[in-house]
Order: sequence, then C-alpha cells, then structure tokens
Amino acid sequence: MDNKEEKKDIIDGARLRLRRMTVEDTPDVLMWRNKEFVVSHFIYRKEITREDHLNYIKSKIDTGLTEQFIMEVKEDGKLHGIGCVYLQNIDRENKKAEFGIFIGDEDALEQGYGTEAQKLILEYGREKLGLKTVTLKVLDDNERALRTYGRNGFSLLPGSVRMTACDGSEINILTMEKDMDGGL
Repeated sequence: MDNKEEKKDIIDGARLRLRRMTVEDTPDVLMWRNKEFVVSHFIYRKEITREDHLNYIKSKIDTGLTEQFIMEVKEDGKLHGIGCVYLQNIDRENKKAEFGIFIGDEDALEQGYGTEAQKLILEYGREKLGLKTVTLKVLDDNERALRTYGRNGFSLLPGSVRMTACDGSEINILTMEKDMDGGL
C-alpha cells in the first residue's frame, strides 16, 4: 500500500472510529490538548499554539514519525470527537514506536473509550506498521492510566526519571513496554 492510500485509513471499532488527524482538526486538538486536566498528565505542560501544532504536523506527521488519529464516538448515527490517540517516534527499521493518548472531552472520561482506542491503534501498529514493541511514558501519579495500560499488556520497565516540568512542578516519569508478538 502506498503512503497516499495509507493516509486514508479509518479504523473502526465497536463504539469508536479513529480517523487520521488533519490540519482542519487543529481547533479541536488545541481545545482538547490545552485543557488543564489533560495538560496535568503531560510532561510538556505549556499551552500549545496553532503555530506549534502546525509545526508538529509538518515535522512529525508529514514525515511519518508520528501517526495521529482523532477518536470519534459513534452515537445515534453521528460521530463526536473526544481526543487523540497516536504512535510517535516510529522506528520502522527496528519496528518500534511510542504510544500516546489524550481525551479532552470530560464527559468521555471513565467510559472505556481510551481502552478501546488503545487496542485499535495497537492492532493498527502491529498489522499495518509491523511493530514488534510499543513503549509509553506515564507520570507515576496517573493511577488510572497505569491500571489501564497494565490491563492492556504493558509492563513497567525498571527505573524512573525525575525531572522538573516546564511549569516548575517535580514529576516522576515511568516507562512501560508491550511486546506486540504477545497479542493485544
């Protein structure tokens, strides 16, 4: 499949549809990503501007280093965007990538959408990208995420990194890994 065909991918799940993020999604992505409850779970905590996002698209999405999808909830025949799920730092040669997700619609939290999106994107990574290993970084105080990732087959790697975030807060970053040959 050539790159243009691949860019049209839509991933359908039971309650979610994942579709590739486009430049037209910028207002929604900025709205979701800049919400305080989302920012508090990120290492990079500065407000993302339109220019930042467009540079991200140019340097990460357009180059194939990141594949990012909009999560859309299927409700009553309509689609409602709630956030993003992505594979970043894609190393196609070594078949590795890093998983990331954020849900910016507060009503969509604790509904299982993150779990479904994670399974869909990991299946995509294994089937379409041939990934063998997926890692993720998570703050040690994000208990909900740690539980979800553990239930979905991610294992905690030894050690953590303590750093000062750009907002001045001290954070502890954990790394988790999933062997994609072990199933989803």
